[in-house]
Amino acid sequence: MQKNWAILLATSAALLAGCGGGGEGSETGARYAAQTVNGPALASYVGTWQADCSGHARQSLTISLKNDGSGALELAPATSYFAQADCSGPASATETLNTVITASADGTQDSALPLTAGEPATTVQIDKIISSLPQFAFHVSGPGVDYVVQESQQQWCIDLGAAGNICLHDDGLQQAQNVQAGLVLRDNVLYTVLQNNAGYALDTRYVKK
Repeated sequence: MQKNWAILLATSAALLAGCGGGGEGSETGARYAAQTVNGPALASYVGTWQADCSGHARQSLTISLKNDGSGALELAPATSYFAQADCSGPASATETLNTVITASADGTQDSALPLTAGEPATTVQIDKIISSLPQFAFHVSGPGVDYVVQESQQQWCIDLGAAGNICLHDDGLQQAQNVQAGLVLRDNVLYTVLQNNAGYALDTRYVKK
């Protein structure tokens, strides 16, 4: 899950702290609140999303509305590992967080992003979010997993058959994080973006399952 958006949210917080949003195309306050009259502003993102297979691993992201009526989202990321390089067949292991990420609407902003590698940037509307991840830990489970100590480090080692194995460190409980990020929806394709000093950078492309 090291490449997963949720992990980037967690590990990039120090870099992103203090980066502001806004700018031309931004909507806040009463203007943005008006969008929620006919339903939560982020409701269109609800569902289960799946990224492309990459190196025996496939990321997924399950998004639901928080059941407190706030219109906030709850995000549950996962990464599944497969013996087959094309991610076919049953998963050997799945890595998850022990808690969900809460994402609250923070207005919108138009930004130029290259949605496909090698393609020119196109202007898209980003639904800005403030993501909150409480103290968290990773967990790996599945038929191909051994929980072992190697080089004085507790690790989950995943058997990928002929492809060998991959070992993921268990770093225990990690600090809570708050990160500014964004979501972009194009038909049945979801793009997650992270804020940086230059604006926003594309993170992961998902399609709806």
